[in-house]
Amino acid sequence: MKRGLVLLGIVALFVTAFFAHYGEAAEVVKIGVIGPMSGGLAYFGTNWKMGVDMAVFQINDRGGIEVAGKRYSLETVGYDDEAKAEKAVAGLRKLASLDRISITLGPIVSSCAFAALGINEKERVLILTTVSHPDITRKGNKLIIRINPTTDIMLPNLAKAAVQYKKWKNVAILADSDERGRSATAIFTAAFNKEGGTVLAQEFSEHRGTTDFYAQVTKMKALNPDVLMVIAQDEPAALIVKQAREVGWQGPFMFPETFHKKGIELAGAKNVEGSLVIVGIVDLERPPYLKLRADFQAKFGSKARLEPYSVISYDSTYIAAYAMEKAGTVTDAYKIREAVPKVIPFKESVYERTSVDETGQGHGPTFVGELRDGKPVIIAK
Repeated sequence: MKRGLVLLGIVALFVTAFFAHYGEAAEVVKIGVIGPMSGGLAYFGTNWKMGVDMAVFQINDRGGIEVAGKRYSLETVGYDDEAKAEKAVAGLRKLASLDRISITLGPIVSSCAFAALGINEKERVLILTTVSHPDITRKGNKLIIRINPTTDIMLPNLAKAAVQYKKWKNVAILADSDERGRSATAIFTAAFNKEGGTVLAQEFSEHRGTTDFYAQVTKMKALNPDVLMVIAQDEPAALIVKQAREVGWQGPFMFPETFHKKGIELAGAKNVEGSLVIVGIVDLERPPYLKLRADFQAKFGSKARLEPYSVISYDSTYIAAYAMEKAGTVTDAYKIREAVPKVIPFKESVYERTSVDETGQGHGPTFVGELRDGKPVIIAK
């Protein structure tokens, strides 16, 4: 009998401690996470979700959020869109109807995000994304947030650094054939021409399932450009770099904001030495980033890589949480969206955004770097 009473006492203490930690009878708010969790862009999608999960873990660990006097814990509901527009739309509808979400982190691939626009308003779901195509926040959608800078902000800076700092006069471009790749190519071409440079060629290919770029890089090499620009995510970009070296290309490269530490590692630091790249806040390794990296590896393992898109999704999750608290609702996506500018900047921020405008676009510093020994050295803002 005494043993049973002791056991009941232990259970009671556990329950008391649990609710003291998370708040009494905390309800759950589900947040959607849509992205490519499988296929050629799986690393991108899974890392994006890890950033969300990291923020949710921290928020819940300190007691969740308090909205209109009621305490809530957060829960993520992931959906693999395989970087396919039709699946992203299906995922958004499923999460809205079955899981009753009001906020989703993603879609994060341009074609998928564009397909979701309009539908998210009908379903009353606020989208926070990392898509860098400038038009995502120019369609008049009232439920879209992007804190990272757009290609039409970053790429003109890259073009200017290429001409003025590196003295490159001509370039050949190899880009993904998706909407984002074509848009980035057009933006960079216009900016490079404005700086007095010449684009010798533009080549497009579908990067998600392609592993053979030899014909294209051979064609580019024959043009003898000052630099070869590769507009692609880490894995295909690294493969293009390697194959270009194999066919004898000895010149430098340029990369937009989609080429990060993972790409440098896969391509090999020597292969990209002297190349220009858009530098993210995370590459500067400031104290907030170093702290998050330590927390990230403590949660996901010492080999877990904290990528820029993980940091963006991490910050975006905090923005969503604080906006719900500020708006006084976990269900009204429009009120939550209205509250977003009022919670930026915030103390946990790693990405250093200073504001979000009426279109949903975030603003803050951007940088251009030159790769030296596998690390970017800032040469321009």
